[in-house]
Amino acid sequence: MTATPEDAPTTPTSATPQSTAEEPSNEPASTPDEPSSSGPSRALYLLATLGTASALWSIFLWSELLQARAGEKPFCGFGESLDCGSLWSAAFATTIHQVTGVPVAGWGLVWGLVATLIPLAALAYAHLPARFATARSAVELVATGGVVGIAVLLAASAQEGLFCTSCALTYVLTLAYAGVTFFGMRRQPSARLMPGALAAGGVTLAAYLLLLYPGLRTPKSLQTNERMAMVAAAKTQQLAEDGDIASDGSAFDKDARLHEMLSNLPPQALQGVSDSLEVYRNSPYFTPEQPRVVNLGTVGAPVLITEFTDILCGHCASLHQTLAYLATLVPPTSFWVDARHFPLDGNCNPHLQIRGPESVRCVAARAQLCIEPTGRLFEASAELFKRQQGLVEEDVFKALAPFVERSELEQCIASDDTATKLRQDVDYAWRFRPTGTPLVLINGRQGTQFGPFLFALILAEGRADHPAFGMLPPPRPPQAGHEGHNHG
Repeated sequence: MTATPEDAPTTPTSATPQSTAEEPSNEPASTPDEPSSSGPSRALYLLATLGTASALWSIFLWSELLQARAGEKPFCGFGESLDCGSLWSAAFATTIHQVTGVPVAGWGLVWGLVATLIPLAALAYAHLPARFATARSAVELVATGGVVGIAVLLAASAQEGLFCTSCALTYVLTLAYAGVTFFGMRRQPSARLMPGALAAGGVTLAAYLLLLYPGLRTPKSLQTNERMAMVAAAKTQQLAEDGDIASDGSAFDKDARLHEMLSNLPPQALQGVSDSLEVYRNSPYFTPEQPRVVNLGTVGAPVLITEFTDILCGHCASLHQTLAYLATLVPPTSFWVDARHFPLDGNCNPHLQIRGPESVRCVAARAQLCIEPTGRLFEASAELFKRQQGLVEEDVFKALAPFVERSELEQCIASDDTATKLRQDVDYAWRFRPTGTPLVLINGRQGTQFGPFLFALILAEGRADHPAFGMLPPPRPPQAGHEGHNHG
């Protein structure tokens, strides 16, 4: 960069008389915006360190997002009670990713890179007062942007009713950065707001463009990742109306489909199948309870999938879509679904603590129980999951209006018989000590909601020892918080 007149040192001219004696001066040895003292320099080094720490933590969170998109439970920091995976799949985070091409964790990395580079630039320009002042203004704008970003994320979390505990470290680092910026350094006497904004904006744009490609390569949802894996792997024959004969007149060969599927799965999905199969093999067995109704599939099929869901659980909505898609890939006699409920509200689930007044989780669970006699439960649940974001009690009645009269539904929701059925569901689920939803059982053993795993086990007719599974990689050691299903 070419030095500006403000940056150039001042030298005496021949027209300026020189004093032979040093004149006393009332000016300080250094101006407030110069980092000549150790204090501002230490503060800038500290800011660069905080920015680096934030960038590294954002990289970790991005990797955990990829884990969640592969069907695994992400590490959520400092406890099991709150779920970052659900928040990353919620409306706000999904919109950010769709609109910008970079997930929220990626934007955290953008901020971390900018928050690191600009303080380092300020140190590099220590001998050029004007440029140092510009860098200082840029640092203040970055700090302000970080605080605003935290406020927006917390507001979105509150709106979703979720909180990301592992994201809290990012919040702490960002607030510490702002604290050092505005209280750990002397304020510059004359702000260079516009040059600072241009500098901060330019570095931010460069960081965004650098991360755009990996952002676009990051699956935008668990469902998208599962669907892509199954579409790429299955190559399933189109079925005729009778369901057991392909459109070309040949028999539907499940063994051949399973071998072909596993041979074509990408490595990450193949590892996910292996890990999920290990969960299934090591799960305790309980004789499955007789389904009240057949939610999907054919009674007596070799694979019985029992799902326990919560209406506000994002992964439960994805599971519902996965099951619907699986039904299009295999004959209808391949599996059947028993839909159960595990609302994450202590008011109607005695295995959880009561944390407030009864929520829509309880109402929706009872309402779905009331739909069972109509034979249209799977369709009705889909309507509720479509309205998941911002769902309130009135929305439940509107969504289910095509299936049952409101007065009849209200009466059923309040009945003792419905309360008994819901208690049976939560007690049934509690045998497996679920840490969240969805809880997925296959023929009485716990599995996961990972679509390719469910597809593989359906094709294997529930056999964990099917020879085709010999091509799977070894399962990874179980990690705390990676039990294979997610909080709702």
